[in-house]
Amino acid sequence: TEFGPGTNLLWKTEMPRGVSSPCVWGDQIFLTAFSPGKLETLALDRRDGRVRWQRVAPVEKIHRTSESSSPAAATPTTDGKRVYVYFASFGLLAYGLDGRELWRKPMPVPNSTYTAATSPMLAGNRLIQNCDQEEGQSFLLAVHCQDGRTLWQTPRPGFTTSYSTPVVWKHGGVEEIVVAGSLRVVGY
Repeated sequence: TEFGPGTNLLWKTEMPRGVSSPCVWGDQIFLTAFSPGKLETLALDRRDGRVRWQRVAPVEKIHRTSESSSPAAATPTTDGKRVYVYFASFGLLAYGLDGRELWRKPMPVPNSTYTAATSPMLAGNRLIQNCDQEEGQSFLLAVHCQDGRTLWQTPRPGFTTSYSTPVVWKHGGVEEIVVAGSLRVVGY
């Protein structure tokens, strides 16, 4: 199969810059993006590429990143009810599938050499965010999907800046959140 700007193209939509992967749910595609002075979450129509909604994160200052990355590096996630995004310059945000903001959780800007690129992930009714950073301040955070309240926060001693997104591993009746970073893997 071949595809490109002139071959087998269904639609093409110009977007602000960003390096997140698309998150697809039903007939919508969710992305994060960066345009000068703004961190954005976008929802596109999967059929025609039309922008359904676009929301700007309430960030005061956008943190620095390396030239190979972006302040909009994390990929959104969804449970089919809400869309969750993480911007290191702000923290976590949840939107309804219609773009209405449901909750926000401001977080400290991580102390990271390049940028914080880890994406939020879902584990049941919990949204998990890996917050690895320099100087022994790393932690794993779980918030409630419905309202963003903190359920738990676990220190990750010995971990420095990493860019891995946690995964859920179910085995033998046990559910673990597995996170790679700093030359080792840990299950929680």
